[in-house]
Amino acid sequence: MSDLVGKEENGVLKLQKSLSQITEENSDLAKELDYITKEEIILAIKKISEELGLEISFTYDNLKNDIK
Repeated sequence: MSDLVGKEENGVLKLQKSLSQITEENSDLAKELDYITKEEIILAIKKISEELGLEISFTYDNLKNDIK
C-alpha cells in the first residue's frame, strides 16, 4: 500500500498519509517514548540510590543500545 492516499474534491487533489503509514509512525513514536520513560526512571532511581549509598544496576543498561 502506498504511503500517500489521493483524494480529489472540486478539481483539487489532496494527498494525505495512508492509515497504515500513520499507524506505523505512531507505533514507532510510542516505542521511542517508552524507551525515554524507562531511561528517565532508571536515571532517577540511580540518583536516589547514590544518595542512599546503594549500588544498583539494570539489565536494561546492557540492552538499550540494541533496542535503538
